[in-house]
Amino acid sequence: EEIKASLGQLDKEKADFVKVALTGMMSFEEYGKCGAIAFDQNELNYIVKNAHDTNKPVMVHVNTKEGVQMALDAGADTIEHGYYLEEDQLQQMIEQDTIWVPTLAPLGNIIYSNDGALKNQLQTIRKIFDRQSKMIKKAYDLGVNIAVGSDSGAYRVYHGSGFFDELIYLNKAGIKKKELMKCMYQNGKKALRLSDQEINRIKDKNIDES
Repeated sequence: EEIKASLGQLDKEKADFVKVALTGMMSFEEYGKCGAIAFDQNELNYIVKNAHDTNKPVMVHVNTKEGVQMALDAGADTIEHGYYLEEDQLQQMIEQDTIWVPTLAPLGNIIYSNDGALKNQLQTIRKIFDRQSKMIKKAYDLGVNIAVGSDSGAYRVYHGSGFFDELIYLNKAGIKKKELMKCMYQNGKKALRLSDQEINRIKDKNIDES
């Protein structure tokens, strides 16, 4: 009933999309460990179906193989983060036309800033970052639709500059510069279901305010 009420409130507020936090935070202390899964498969299926029935895409914040599989099986439109996913799940993303937003900036910015506050966790952070970068390259080579998302607002990921940090890390992971435009624009537009008219309205607004 709580889920139903929350979705109903989103309808009243005319939300453009639904964001689901399926798993908790990643541990920087223990490689492979993440916070608990918040919903069971039936609950997640219900959320996704309800959102799709009201023409809203569903973005799922999720890490771990188990969590990503739940999101894919439910029909999520985007996988946000997706740390510790496996290669066979990349193939399922292709089959289902799922977009992956892998968010390297939160870890990359810690690593390359030599952050003293997390020096004891740096080895684990780098290991997670390197694995994610390798999976991004595999996804890119397979043809998974990757969109750019920096997780701005996370530690050391600043609004505005975090976006460009993410582009640098995606390029270092193996996505060619000319392909980054597709990740930024086409896949981002698709993930948010923005029409050309809406894109032009955003452009016009920015010009008016400049």
